Amino acid sequence: MKPLLTIAVLCLALSVSAQQKKLFSWTAQAGFNLSNASLHTDYLLGKKESKPGFQVGVRADYHLSTSFSLQSGLSVTTKGVKHRGGEMWIGGTNAPTTYYAITTNQVYLQVPLKVAYQIPLSSQTKLILNAGPYVAYGIAGNDTQRETTRPVTVRGDEKFTASTFKQERRRRGGYSLQRLDYGVTGGLGATYQRIVLSAGYDLGLPDIGESYGNAPESPQPRYEYKNRNLFITVGYRL
Repeated sequence: MKPLLTIAVLCLALSVSAQQKKLFSWTAQAGFNLSNASLHTDYLLGKKESKPGFQVGVRADYHLSTSFSLQSGLSVTTKGVKHRGGEMWIGGTNAPTTYYAITTNQVYLQVPLKVAYQIPLSSQTKLILNAGPYVAYGIAGNDTQRETTRPVTVRGDEKFTASTFKQERRRRGGYSLQRLDYGVTGGLGATYQRIVLSAGYDLGLPDIGESYGNAPESPQPRYEYKNRNLFITVGYRL
């Protein structure tokens, strides 16, 4: 959490100084996420799928020149991944099958620090390229697993939930995620008057996965997890 507070204080200090010179601007923005994960595990989790989500926040631009600026801000953003699969029970040719869907939900406070380059296309339209690091801290999340068994006479539908960032036993093993994440982010956008359209990608760098066995002396199964997130946002420059 300390890196987030440090960056936020720096952004505030820059804003107070830059506003006097009219070099600082704010943009309120919200958009759509399509997240996934680079995942390696010893658990049986099924086929991996992307998970839709959202983000909302405020972006700050410190204009270094007519072409270059520093971009930062604070956003609430969701990330995660989905898994789907099925398991046939042992015994007989018509053994029941249990189908499962696992959704990992992560909610972060995220602060980027990007260098942006603006290319004028007209007097009111600009193309923007940006890239830089980000740091994020997990504030909420859960793992939800839904199971459906066919035929239904064998067992009814079931649902299991655990906290994403806490070491709680899951239906399919013991694993969790660390709250602190960081990586690189970049993308492109366009501005027209006060409207800002952006698209980009977050690439998480650290392995934030944690796993644990049934006892301290038991072998720890592998659970490696790195965030991936594609996003599209619409903003309004204040």
